[in-house]
Formats: sequence, C-alpha cells, structure tokens
Amino acid sequence: GSEHSFPTRRSSDLFPSHDKGLDVGPGSGTYAKLLNPLNYTLDAVEIYEPYIEKYNLRKLYKKIDIGDICDYDYSSYEYIILGDVLEHITIHRAKKLIYEITQANKMCIVAVPYMYPQISEDDNKYQDHLQYDLTEKLMVQRYPNLKPLITNSVYGYYINY
Repeated sequence: GSEHSFPTRRSSDLFPSHDKGLDVGPGSGTYAKLLNPLNYTLDAVEIYEPYIEKYNLRKLYKKIDIGDICDYDYSSYEYIILGDVLEHITIHRAKKLIYEITQANKMCIVAVPYMYPQISEDDNKYQDHLQYDLTEKLMVQRYPNLKPLITNSVYGYYINY
C-alpha cells in the first residue's frame, strides 16, 4: 500500500484573508459566520434595511451599506460573494453585473438554488425569485463567465475565472 497525496485547494488560495471582501445580500450573515473565524473581514451591502437589525448584522460585518449591488461601487473589493442573490435580479441586470465584475478583474463566487420559486416574506419585495428557472445547464448558457465549482440537483456554486 503506497500513500497517495492529492493536491488540495484552500480557500486562502482563492481569497487571501487580507483581501477585501464584499458579501452581497448577507441575509442572516452565513458567509461572515463561515469566514470571520478564519480571519477574513467582510463588508456587506444589503438592499432591505430591516434585515440589518433583524439578523444583528452589524456585529458580523466591518461595514454595511444599504443599496443595490447593480448600482454599487465595489471597486475597492478584491472579491465579491453573491450568495443567493442572482436569482433575485432580472436576467438582464444579473448578466450585466457578472460581466462587469469579471471585466473589473474581481473574483466572484455565486451560489444559486435551482428551480426554486419564491415570493416575498416580511413585506420584502426583494425576496421574489425573478430567475426561478435556474438549472446547471441554464447557468452555463446565461452566465458564460461563471464556471461551476460544486453543483447538485438543487443548488450550484460558481466562480468567475
């Protein structure tokens, strides 16, 4: 029995912890909870202001702005996390956003649910899924700048490169 070693790719290879990251639509702060213990510091941009208090986001993020990522100046960030965001944006605006992030030479990670219709809760119209038809095949067609990292029948993680 010989030992085999397989190369591993650490998150720090993709996103060095000193790089400035932006979590878009942080929800309950999932990505901050995952990355803060690893010495990452994230800022956030949230479109629905009541969520900042509801999920106590000020404790999780260095800075939180209120706004729409499609109109936001993310130029000072090295990487952008769009976790459960793309499906809430029209196809045209989402394609433009991914293209612009890629053209700006920013690293971007995208997480999307597949075939998942959703309508607003908490009077938050931004919760509606405008792209509820997403599948792995459709993501590749719609967003040629994104490459799949991990996908299954219900969810996909993508990165631009």
